[in-house]
Amino acid sequence: LARLLSDALPVDLTRASWDLRISETEEATALHHLGGLLGWRPLVAVSPGARVPAKDWGEERWDALLRLLQLRIPAISLVFIGAPDERALTERLAHGWQGPKVNLCGELTPRESAAVLRKCNLLLCHDSGPMHLAAACGTRCVGLFGNFNLPRQWFPYGSDHLVIYEAEGVRKISVERVADTVESAVHALDTSRAPCLQSGYARRAQ
Repeated sequence: LARLLSDALPVDLTRASWDLRISETEEATALHHLGGLLGWRPLVAVSPGARVPAKDWGEERWDALLRLLQLRIPAISLVFIGAPDERALTERLAHGWQGPKVNLCGELTPRESAAVLRKCNLLLCHDSGPMHLAAACGTRCVGLFGNFNLPRQWFPYGSDHLVIYEAEGVRKISVERVADTVESAVHALDTSRAPCLQSGYARRAQ
């Protein structure tokens, strides 16, 4: 959109993050909802909703992914983000996560969601609005893309994101492939600031 408008409205496309000018009130709302999740555990947001069926990875795959991540990287906290009509889906998915978590589906405005996403280390998502909010805030995304749009047309803005694209359709993406990508992304975090993450890796290596 920015490129299309560039002739009439110059837009700086070189920035790593686009400042959404989150207000103090929106920041306070994010802090209130995240509560005790902020601290020494990496914070991973999950947005499994999809308005378009062709973009939807499927509940059974999201469920299998979270169960696999529970085994591989249990020392993380999850934040579920989405619209009110996705609340039931995220409640079902959150039920199987044994670690710290909060379900914020339907509880936030888009800008409050951006304030929450700005405090997360990572977002797992479809091609979706939350993905673009996270990218605008500089939060790294693991985005799942199928053949609904042309490759790269709606990838998250920035160079640090991990896009998993499958030309045969998003449901051809394996759970193991996504789990490997997420695990690598969490490994890349600064474990010196997350001692429980470091010890979790040590236990897994034993």
